[in-house]
Amino acid sequence: GKKIWHKKYGDTSAGSIRGFYCDYEKNLDTYIIILPTGSGVYCINASNGSLIDSRCGGERMGIFESRVSPIVFNNIVYVATYKPSGLEAYNFLTGKLLWRTDFEVGDSFFDVGANPWSNFTIDNVKKLILVNTGSPSTKSRISIPDNYKYSGSLLALDLKKGNILWQFQEHKKDTWNYDFVGKPILSPIKIKGKDVVITFSKTGSTYFLERNNGSPIFPVKKETIHFGDFKYNYKKSVYPKSLLDS
Repeated sequence: GKKIWHKKYGDTSAGSIRGFYCDYEKNLDTYIIILPTGSGVYCINASNGSLIDSRCGGERMGIFESRVSPIVFNNIVYVATYKPSGLEAYNFLTGKLLWRTDFEVGDSFFDVGANPWSNFTIDNVKKLILVNTGSPSTKSRISIPDNYKYSGSLLALDLKKGNILWQFQEHKKDTWNYDFVGKPILSPIKIKGKDVVITFSKTGSTYFLERNNGSPIFPVKKETIHFGDFKYNYKKSVYPKSLLDS
């Protein structure tokens, strides 16, 4: 329980950091931490807290705030960012930015939310990144459609190029802070003969979606609520009696 070292990285604090990456680097004979901060992600020697300049392009990758654990896969570092929300991919050795995909669009860029709050998942068989997004940051401005384009959704991105391949969105106009939460789970078994990802919403719904296209495996209830001229579309999961019957 003795403290070995304690250091601060970056000039900007990040709120509610949910984990970090740590693994053994054989060529350096040490464990490397890739730490999300308020100003990019840092490559750190786990034994003493020093920055590692022989990886990550010289100690740090990116400049945006990140709140969830990066993932290293095939010498590529995948990073989820907050304000602006999106995903980035870097070469682990050189630190070169390979691609960035924004979850904010239009005139309301930097203010629409859809931030990835929870740790994301990589499907290395289908070459997908699966990431949940939060609600719009300015939830009261219902007149701006761009505020809702990627909010409250599970997004599937191409692992190599970062293209958004499919989206499953629960609320078309989320004004009630109904984020998708938690790390998407890759089902270890097929359901109805399909490869499935399982995700969760603050509404209490659990969705079982086909990994190829995001379509629901089980029935999803769709309803529309009218408030005068305002129309609100939303989905809600319908639970099966038993997964063993699938």
